[in-house]
Amino acid sequence: MDILRTKKRAFTLAEVLITLAVVGIVAASTIPAVVTKLTRQEYVTKLQKAHNTLSNAFRAAELEYGPAEFWSNADGKFVEKHFLSQLDILTSCGLSASNGLCFGAVRNLNDNTDFIPIMMGPFLRQSSPTTGNAYRFITTDGIAYAYDNGANAASNTMQSLRTNAHIVWVDVNGPKPPNVLGRDVFAFFIRAETSETSAHPMRGVFALGAVNINGNYISDSSVRDTNATYGCTRNSSASAGLYCAGKVLSEGGMNY
Repeated sequence: MDILRTKKRAFTLAEVLITLAVVGIVAASTIPAVVTKLTRQEYVTKLQKAHNTLSNAFRAAELEYGPAEFWSNADGKFVEKHFLSQLDILTSCGLSASNGLCFGAVRNLNDNTDFIPIMMGPFLRQSSPTTGNAYRFITTDGIAYAYDNGANAASNTMQSLRTNAHIVWVDVNGPKPPNVLGRDVFAFFIRAETSETSAHPMRGVFALGAVNINGNYISDSSVRDTNATYGCTRNSSASAGLYCAGKVLSEGGMNY
């Protein structure tokens, strides 16, 4: 037999179509999962960056303006003076929540209920990233922030960091979807207690989930993960996912 003249049988059209169909089915079932995993890991990385950004800005502002418990808002420029001056700002929306340029409407972790302002902080006051009490801005890396100092940000009646906490909401991909608590939207407390106001002073930036809505440390991770109202779990509570920042930063991933 002349090997050089041996004919090689090609795939038939039917075989090619079957192969393509199988490849398509496998791709359709795996690619979305891969994309979701990569997207969520990007959110994790950006949350870590946002935490570092806030922590560094807090320390830099203390070096420039002194201890945070004595910061004043007498000129009505608290956020601009103490934080925006330490950051690279792309867009400043101020107190305006109506245009949605900095923060979109937020939903809970189950993505079935609109998030509504809730009582937070040692003195428990209502807070939300889209209320008139929050000063909104976006940094050049595309991360959006809403800084709630406990009063109208343009007034001099802000809550003191000496005895209370300021709340900072973060949307790691700006106003773009999904705008869901625990996915791209997270919350932090800023504290500046002293030994005169607390036996165990808390100073710096703390993720919700590392601390509870009262501003106290959460020592049991099961409380962070399963709390029926604020836990990092997909339930029907309008605040489900509020404690996810602490879980993500602790575990380095979205394991939920």
